[in-house]
Amino acid sequence: MISILGIIKQYNRIMKAKFKQYLFISLTIILISCGNDALVAPQQKNLLLPLAVSNYWIFETYHLDYSGRNIPNTQRFDTLIAEKQIDNKIWEFDLLSNSQHTKEYYYLNNNQIGYLFNPKTFGINIEKNIWIKIIDLELSSYKNFDTIIPNYEYVFNNDTMSAKINVAINTYKMRADTGIINNMRVKLFGYDTKIDRLIKFKYKFPEDPDSIEVTIAHLQNLKYDFAENIGFFNIRLDPSQIKISTYPKYLSYQGETIQLNGWNSKLIDWYLSK
Repeated sequence: MISILGIIKQYNRIMKAKFKQYLFISLTIILISCGNDALVAPQQKNLLLPLAVSNYWIFETYHLDYSGRNIPNTQRFDTLIAEKQIDNKIWEFDLLSNSQHTKEYYYLNNNQIGYLFNPKTFGINIEKNIWIKIIDLELSSYKNFDTIIPNYEYVFNNDTMSAKINVAINTYKMRADTGIINNMRVKLFGYDTKIDRLIKFKYKFPEDPDSIEVTIAHLQNLKYDFAENIGFFNIRLDPSQIKISTYPKYLSYQGETIQLNGWNSKLIDWYLSK
C-alpha cells in the first residue's frame, strides 16, 4: 500500500486555513413553512444581495463527518463585512475569522452573483484566480470553467509527476421557492456548484515490472442558498471521496478511496443599512 499522506495533509491544511473563504455564503437558517400571519419582506428592487459599506453577516460553521453530522469542537464564528465598492459591479469584503482578516471579492450584475475563486483552495495548483458565477437566476445550469492542463505537476507517493488534469466547474439551479426568515416571507434560491477534477499519470512502483496508469478522481459539491434582500443564508460543502484507481492492477497497489469531511455554515446575525 503506498503512502497517501501528502494528499491527506494537503487537504487538511486547506480545510483549516482556506474553507473560511466560503463562509460568506454559509448559513443554515431553519425554514418554517409559510403561515398566514407572516410579514412580507420589504421590496428593495429585487436585490440578490443588499450591498452597502459596513453591511455585515455573522456565521456559525461546523465541519461535517462523512455521514454529514457536525464534528464536535470544530465550531467557529466568522463575520463578513462589505468594505468598499471597487467599481459598479465588484465589491471588496473583509472576512474576520479567529482575529484574522481575509479579503474576498464578489460581483453583482443584474440577476447574477459572482465570486473570485482561488483554485488552490480546492487543491488545484493553478496560479490564476477565476471569476465564477455562483448565482444566475435566468439559467437552470451553466458552465463556469473547463480546462485541460497536459503537463501538470502533481506529487504522488512523495514523487513529483508530470500529469494531465481536467478541471470542470459547473453550476445547477436546485430550488426556487419561498420561506420564512425572521418572520418575513422571502424568496429563496438554491444552487449547486460542482468542482470536478480528473488527474492521470504513469507511475512505476518498485515492486512492479512496468509503469502503470494512475487515475485520481475527485468531485466536490458546494450548495449555495440565499434569500432575496438578505443575502446568502446557507452554504454546505458536502463530504466527498478521492478515488484512486490503477491499470493494470498489479498486486503491489490496486488503488483506494479516501473519504473527506465537509463543512456547513449557518447565518446567526446580520446588519443591513437602510
